[in-house]
Amino acid sequence: LWPTYMYFGNESKYRRCKPSCNLSNHVAYFETLPDSFKDFIGGKGMTSECATHCHREFFHEQWKILLDDEFLEAYEHGIVICCCDGIKRRFYPRIFTYSADYPEKVLIATVRNLGGCPCPRCLIPKHRIQNMGKLQDRQQRKTLARDDERRRILVGTARKLIYEQNLAIGGAAVERILKPHSWVPTSNAFSDRLGPLGFNIFAALVVDLLHEFEIGVWKSLFIHLLRILLAHDKSLIHELDRRYRATPTFGQATIRKFSANSSEMKRMAARNFEDLLQCSIPVFDGLLPEPHNTSVLKLLFTMAHWHGLAKLRMHSDLTLEIMDGVTSAVGQQFREFKASVCAAYTTHELSREVEARTRRQLKQAAKQNGVRIDKQRAPAGTALNNVKRTKVFNFQTYKFHALGDYVSTIRQYGTSDSYSSEPGELEHRSPK
Repeated sequence: LWPTYMYFGNESKYRRCKPSCNLSNHVAYFETLPDSFKDFIGGKGMTSECATHCHREFFHEQWKILLDDEFLEAYEHGIVICCCDGIKRRFYPRIFTYSADYPEKVLIATVRNLGGCPCPRCLIPKHRIQNMGKLQDRQQRKTLARDDERRRILVGTARKLIYEQNLAIGGAAVERILKPHSWVPTSNAFSDRLGPLGFNIFAALVVDLLHEFEIGVWKSLFIHLLRILLAHDKSLIHELDRRYRATPTFGQATIRKFSANSSEMKRMAARNFEDLLQCSIPVFDGLLPEPHNTSVLKLLFTMAHWHGLAKLRMHSDLTLEIMDGVTSAVGQQFREFKASVCAAYTTHELSREVEARTRRQLKQAAKQNGVRIDKQRAPAGTALNNVKRTKVFNFQTYKFHALGDYVSTIRQYGTSDSYSSEPGELEHRSPK
């Protein structure tokens, strides 16, 4: 089951973020397509494109049940409720923000996962993501914002080809219509039901500091810094772990004790990566030769500065102007880091990355052969490549692109803790 939680914006954000206040409302538990659905298809089975399409359609059909005529009536004309003080008031329910990680965002926005235009809010192509923070990038986020009216026309044309002319979902004719802007041929429940009332689902899919930065951009940077240390001198990893373990705690839960080796990243949550960032400057200082050491420390300071501004629980015009400038500095320093520091080292996979890749190969081979996974040995006929592959630093991702939307999102919807996915992640423990 796939839970969906609702929080009332009228409640104080300082109470909403506390699980002990029990302000999370479990409005729905979405189902996924059962395995028996393949029996319903029959014949030679269905392709991966068809299975993904059916999964998207099934998800949005469940949302259409929630967004029924009764909800639309209340959305447009309001609903009269007798409050606890005995006075009747008319309430107008509104969906202000939808907090989710990237796979769920593209599912809700009916955008293909990691497509040519990966952002659910704008049409900036993937090869321009590296320009985050530049003036041109700021302008294109506004001029290339996703348009629901245009999407309806393109998706409607593609669905006619699929359902009336029996063309393949991933066929050339359908791809020519949808692929340039990374749309998928799925009927969007929010667009169909709430679009005529002025609701924009793309704008409601707000940024998410937890998934996009703490276990996104910062985690990927930290992993590549480990690769660089290994490429320069393998003993530096042990020195890094020693320095993190020697870091004292601070406050009740501000900086926790680094008891395990930080380079192994075992059982680490977003709060652990946050601690790694806050203590990273003295830990990495002097591990690399100049001028690379200065470049890395400068980047780490800017990352910590940006993260502190993004987590502020109260903003002003001045702090947003500062954050806007720091966002540009993040983009510029990432480009300089890749051009100067990353280009100087030939980096390879970490041991944990090789192990993860081996597990994926075992799982895929076992699935193809129809046997159970044996952790000790691979299925017969399976060739495993345990050689460490060369890895380059890649920041042309949606999570890096999303950093440029934080200032505008905070101006429109308030501080990031008001719509963070962290309360929802903590709420997952409640049904268990």
